[in-house]
Amino acid sequence: PTHLNDGSSSGYGYGVSVSEREGVRWVEHGGDNDIQTSIIIRVPEHQLSVVILANSNRYADTSEKGWALAHHCLGIQSSGANAPEAMTWDTLALSAEQLSRYEGIYGYVRPNSLGVWREAKVKEGTLWMTGAPSHPGLPLLPVAENHFVAINREGRALHLYFEEEAGKLKGFREEFPTYEVPFEFKYLANHSPSLKAYRGIYHHADTGARLQIRTRKGKLQARVRLMRLTLIPFGTDQYYEPGEGTLFLFERDENGLVTKLTVNARDFRNFTVYKE
Repeated sequence: PTHLNDGSSSGYGYGVSVSEREGVRWVEHGGDNDIQTSIIIRVPEHQLSVVILANSNRYADTSEKGWALAHHCLGIQSSGANAPEAMTWDTLALSAEQLSRYEGIYGYVRPNSLGVWREAKVKEGTLWMTGAPSHPGLPLLPVAENHFVAINREGRALHLYFEEEAGKLKGFREEFPTYEVPFEFKYLANHSPSLKAYRGIYHHADTGARLQIRTRKGKLQARVRLMRLTLIPFGTDQYYEPGEGTLFLFERDENGLVTKLTVNARDFRNFTVYKE
């Protein structure tokens, strides 16, 4: 455990959580980069280590499997509630109108050139934040001015600190125990470019690879062989595919015509194709 300045101790430090439950001393650490997830659970007294690595962005599922396996190895009946209990917070009373100023699309480009996308919406008087269009997201609790907290299924707190510049929303800083550094999200101003400008066939001269960009039901779609990827606006001439965090960066010539596309995906970076 980490010792604090006031002499008390915390069960969390250096990315590791230490707790005692069911007569067992647990040491754990989880990882989540929005693409893969992992968890390691150690029980030093029983010389047991459980490690789960998953090609999935559903950390709750990965964590649940890890705890279930650890309990099975120790002969403990799992209660399904092995994560830390959710914390309680004193919240501010904000109206739907006050919350609406935080609504919008936010984007963060990781050091590895992959994108992370967030959308904030007010639903039934509560601000919700989601990381994928198909995901319901988490409710945000206002605990101070421009400071919100979300509690995930594991009972861990996700902190969001919104920032302003000249009276306008600039973005927010997202902090979570498994992050090595905070995620600095930028507010993506609404823009409605003509999607027709992006449509066409793009090719790579050296490999002969071809990529089709088309529109379908008012949305931009990338087609590579049999794969069809629906793209989300991420910025000016930038689009995002939430499944893998792939970024599509379009470029225009001096006449404003789209001529080039650079793709940053999990398995490759700076793959540039040119419009035919």
